[in-house]
Order: sequence, then C-alpha cells, then structure tokens
Amino acid sequence: MRRRPLVLGAVIATACFDPTSPPAGGESGGDATTMTSTLGATTTADATTTATGATSIEPSTTALTTSGPATTADANSATSASTSASEAGSSTTEPVPSCEDGAFAGDAPPLGAPVQIATFYNLQGVELVDVDDDGHADVLVSDFGSGDPTAESGVYLLQGDGTGGFGPPTRLPGGSPTVRIAAAAISDTTVDVVGMIGVLPNYSPAVQRWRGNGDGTFLAPDVYTEASDWDVALVDIDGDGRRDLLGTSNTGARVSIANASEAFGPWTDYGGEPALNGIKGADLDGDGDGDIVTAFTEQLRVLLGNGDGTFAEPLVYPVEGRPIDVLIGDFDGDGAVDIGATWDAIVLVLNGDGRGGWDSPTELTVQGTTLAAATPDFDDDGCSDIVVFNNTGSVSTIMGRAGFMFTAQEVFNIAPQGYPYDVAAGDVDSDGIADVVAVTAGEGEVFLLRSGG
Repeated sequence: MRRRPLVLGAVIATACFDPTSPPAGGESGGDATTMTSTLGATTTADATTTATGATSIEPSTTALTTSGPATTADANSATSASTSASEAGSSTTEPVPSCEDGAFAGDAPPLGAPVQIATFYNLQGVELVDVDDDGHADVLVSDFGSGDPTAESGVYLLQGDGTGGFGPPTRLPGGSPTVRIAAAAISDTTVDVVGMIGVLPNYSPAVQRWRGNGDGTFLAPDVYTEASDWDVALVDIDGDGRRDLLGTSNTGARVSIANASEAFGPWTDYGGEPALNGIKGADLDGDGDGDIVTAFTEQLRVLLGNGDGTFAEPLVYPVEGRPIDVLIGDFDGDGAVDIGATWDAIVLVLNGDGRGGWDSPTELTVQGTTLAAATPDFDDDGCSDIVVFNNTGSVSTIMGRAGFMFTAQEVFNIAPQGYPYDVAAGDVDSDGIADVVAVTAGEGEVFLLRSGG
C-alpha cells in the first residue's frame, strides 16, 4: 500500500480503498435519515474480545537487519555523528519507571465490547479532544461523503458528557469532502480544527481550518490551497509558541508556519522525497523546537528542526515495507521520544536516545493489516502504549514496558460493516484510563470501546 486511497485532481493514489468507490461489504453510504447518535448508548455490536498470543509476538527486542539512520546526503557521516554523540555523554533523562500495571492489573486495557455511538456516511478520520472547554473529551470525525458530498461531507462534532455518552452530531460550517483531521489550540487555549479536503467540483487538494469559539461552535473555515494532499498535523515547528500546519505531499513534508494572528503562511516542502500516508511531529531531540516523522516507500524519515522553521537533512531509516502510518511516543518511559511505523501486520518501533538518534528497529506483529494507529498511555504508567485498527475489523493493543519491551497484542473484535479506517484514544468517561474510538469508511460507523469493560 503506497498511499491510503484518494484521487484528488492530479494527485493519484494507489492503495486499498477509494472513498468515492467503497469496497464490497461497505459500498453504500448513509442518507440524511441514517445519521444517528446514542447518548449513553447501550447497544452493543456483534463482537468479542480475545486475548491471544497466536498472532502476537512475546516481549522482544528483535531488530531488523537495518541498524541506523542515514541522511539523504551521506549515510556514513550521519552514522559517525550518531556514534560520536553516544560516546560524548550519557542521557540526562529521569530514571526508567517500571511501566507495569499502572491503573489496572494485567497486560492490556480492559476494553469493553464495542458500542456504535453514531453513523455517518464515509468516515476518514477521528480525533478525541475537548473542544468546548468543559473538561470532557469530545469526538471529531471527518467525512468524505458518499452519494451527495455537498450534503454529507465535512467535519462533525459529538460533544462528550464525561460519562461515555455523547450529544447529537453537529456539522462544522463550510463542509467539504474531508480526509484526515487534527485539532489543537494554535497559541491560545481555544481548540481549532484543520482537515485535508477535496475542493469541489474537482476534489482539488487543500486544507480547511476552523477557528473554535471554545463552546463547541466554530467560525467559517479558511482554505489553504494545496497545503496537504492527505494527512495533517499541528505542531510548533519554530519554537515560537504557536502550532504550525504540517501536511503530506508528493514532493516532501509540507510546512506552513503560523503567524501572530494564527493564520498559516505559504507552505514549503522539506525532505526531498514524497511524504506519504502519515505525518506527525513533536520535539524529538529535546532542543525546544518541533521535528517531523513521516514515511516514504520502504523508508521512515525524520526531519530535525533547526529552530527557525527549516530542517536539517532527513534521517532515513530503511524498513521492509511501505508504511501506512507513523508513530510518536515514549514506549519505555525513559523521557526520550521513540518513533515507529505500521504496514501489513507489522508495527515497527525505534528507541530514541533523546538527542535525535534512534536504535535499530523492533518489529511487533498484530492481527491483520494495520490501517491506523495511536499511542495513548492506557494505564498512566509513563510508558506509551499502541493501539491499531486492522483490516480484519479488530483493534489490537500492545503495552509498552521499561527496557523497550512490549507485551503480546490483545485483540478486541468489532466486526464493522464498513472498511476500518482510523482510530483515536482518550478518556471519554473520566475514569483515568484511555478509551478507544474507531471509525469506518463506506458505512460511516463510529465505535466506542470503553476501558474498564
């Protein structure tokens, strides 16, 4: 899978699913009468929860044969620099926590049976964030639309009540066929939303940005032409306290810097190679500015920021697949940011040193082909965990442990009618443990798997 599927104008995508032509078993979107929401829902999908080791690996640090980064300019120089940095001194991070059984006993979160909390049309993305400043996580979903994109597509909000229930869906103004979304405060405390869209009638790629009012309502969106062709993220790249816009493109990782009025400036591409499927950012090397993780065919790529909105030559980590998503987290709780990628039934993770270097990759396996991933800390133990949504219609969880060890996967079956497409995690019921929300294309289903059963 080279790119998750979408054809927008001149952007040609080849992969597993076309939002405009869903696969068999999920070919029909809903109409205006099928959009539903259940407050405190008790309807349970036909599904089971299974702990399994048969399709999992035991905790392991088995590495692939590829062992280190290379810049696109000079792989040997980067390797030497990384070695020198390692010899220069030890890490200054805090002591490693135990990362075991923080909020519950056992190796995986006690996720309950999936509950379908809403039905839309042709969902492509999901985010969990408090948009109305009431202290409760809300659900944002992006819809590409189905039979009538003008009436159906856009971004929808389900406001959470803090108990796992949600109000009726509301559509953000100025709806367009929307793929991936991200939500965060740019520089104030009010959450804004960005989404990669196809501008009708030709589905030309652009990004819409909705400014939040802090009460669950939003202003009409601004449009940034060609600011992304698939995924989006909001990260402070230049260290000025304002989150900037990241996007994917066939010519590099696309960056639009936010100004003092929180508007995004013209985009610039970095990295010299296509940035496909996923893009994420964080301060990976502890220098106070933002860095980027993205992927290309058989490559995981890291762009370390220079602090002024530009980037050093990319570090390139060869992988034995074509990544469909990228990961950022601290899986061993040592204070250094780790990275990863997913493809096929593989979750690949690399242990960070906190200075912009990563060790040889560790390969984990899950059930089915991974289509989306998130990295919550389920048990609040200081170690990021992993949740993936698989093409088998199941969610797999893997728990991070000290020493960069991982538990075997646990599988939670959903059995959706639509095509599994995105997943997010956050605490929707105020019990201190992250819950999981998964969405499907084709049928537009929204499933909630609550922690604690």
